[in-house]
Amino acid sequence: MKFSLILILTVCSLTTYAQRRISLYYDSAWALNSKAQASYFRNAWIDTTYYVFLGPVLDYYVEGKLAMQGKYVAGKKSGTFTFYYLNGEKKIQGDFQDNQMVGIWNYFYPDGIPKQSIAYTDNDFKVLSYHDKGGTQKVKDGNGLWEGFYFSHTIKDTIHITGNVKNGFKDGWWVYFDDSGIRLYEEKYKDGKFKSGKTYTSSGAVTGKINTPLGKKVLMPHSISYTERFVYAPNVIKNEYPYLKFLPDEVKQYFDQNWKKCDKDKATYYRITNEVNAESTSGNITDFWMNDNIYRKGRYINGKKKGYFVYYHESGNTKSEGRYSNDKRVGAWKYYYEDGSPWQNVYYEKGQRYVDQYWNEQGKLKVDLGSGEYEDIYEYNSITLREIGSFTEYQKDGIWKGYTQEGELYFEERYKNGELLQAHSFDEEGNKIPYQKKIEYAAPSDGLDAFYKFVEKEMKYPTYTRQKYIQGKVLIKVVVDKNGKLLEAKAISSPHQVLSEEAVSVVKKYNKWKSGKEMGKPVQMFFIIPLTYDLSGSPASTFN
Repeated sequence: MKFSLILILTVCSLTTYAQRRISLYYDSAWALNSKAQASYFRNAWIDTTYYVFLGPVLDYYVEGKLAMQGKYVAGKKSGTFTFYYLNGEKKIQGDFQDNQMVGIWNYFYPDGIPKQSIAYTDNDFKVLSYHDKGGTQKVKDGNGLWEGFYFSHTIKDTIHITGNVKNGFKDGWWVYFDDSGIRLYEEKYKDGKFKSGKTYTSSGAVTGKINTPLGKKVLMPHSISYTERFVYAPNVIKNEYPYLKFLPDEVKQYFDQNWKKCDKDKATYYRITNEVNAESTSGNITDFWMNDNIYRKGRYINGKKKGYFVYYHESGNTKSEGRYSNDKRVGAWKYYYEDGSPWQNVYYEKGQRYVDQYWNEQGKLKVDLGSGEYEDIYEYNSITLREIGSFTEYQKDGIWKGYTQEGELYFEERYKNGELLQAHSFDEEGNKIPYQKKIEYAAPSDGLDAFYKFVEKEMKYPTYTRQKYIQGKVLIKVVVDKNGKLLEAKAISSPHQVLSEEAVSVVKKYNKWKSGKEMGKPVQMFFIIPLTYDLSGSPASTFN
């Protein structure tokens, strides 16, 4: 009896020693991040030996508003958990038992209107009621068409779900789409019982079968699953959370003005990441000027910018801010001068750029509601150009001119209602070089039809990938110099190396290319060719 008591006391002492009251900071995706990148933070007790949460847990928005409250018992979720919107309205509420969602969970819209009621069973869930955003009841008494979504840790994107319920149970086909509407997988049910399932490629071809349904795990709040796994952003280092021993050490990467990696003495920027994620292309990123001021903050998904970004001048003042989608600027962007005063407000839509407002350096509003006199300074082919012209109702109008830093006329263009009527640039001797488009892309010189015929004739489906049922799209980066010579062809994305090698060999065989042009002048240019291998028919090719 005495020995048992001593043993218990010893264990309690060790457990107490491993506990720590902490504050953890999370980015917008609920990945552990630095305080500067935080969208949320958590106050909780943690066992720093086993890395589990203990006791009450409180999550907050960075603004200080409560985001979630719940409790852990011996590292497992227990009792009622409540989630809140930033405006204070209840978002989700339900119970956990032994780490599992149990009973009825209620979900709400930001205005407090009920969204849905879900009953969680051992391995799945039943939909009791569901209202869409417009207030229409789509599921009543467990019958109707249900729509939901969850965040996928695998593809780092939001997955949309749609399917019918009958008496609360899943019935018929349930379909899962990504954010762009591409079908990923399907599950078939009969009165709540899983019958079959299949997965798809981005081109819509079936790639395999699903033997185990996704079940109720898809509705686990994203913040719970990420924080419990201690998922951390690429830039997080051990110095920021010294009690989290699993975090990697710091790695500092240096880049030149063109964002190519270089030595420190040649660098314009640097990025702090860690030894594990030094080459990562996903996650929240903060880049710095060499004077340690922030250059930009934002999020990358598979190497492409997505969501809200902020850029800064070397002085530390904001330079621009707005959103990206698939690496392209979209929606409203604001730009600022070095001193922080407004420069221009621009709207991006369907690849077009519309200037809504523009202020000159003296602070005078020169363009308003898309009309007025405009001036811009930018880098073009390693040359600093000053462009001057006028907008009328968001469209270029009249004569537009571009000058070098030395004041020499570089180009002249004439527009009417946004349409380019006449344009020319100048060579080194001052001779005019006419052009109809600012950019003419490099392409097959005999046209796309001839290129397609060549590819269809030469491209073979490798035996190995055919036998293994490997198919999909190979993206080939093609570089053509200013003389129309092919400099490079390499695969940048592919379902398999064997398909990459075959596709690249076909492109290299083709020897009829024309160079790209910018303002009428031949330049070296790269572009992407997608070649698709599809087992449902003959290899198909497309060209972008």
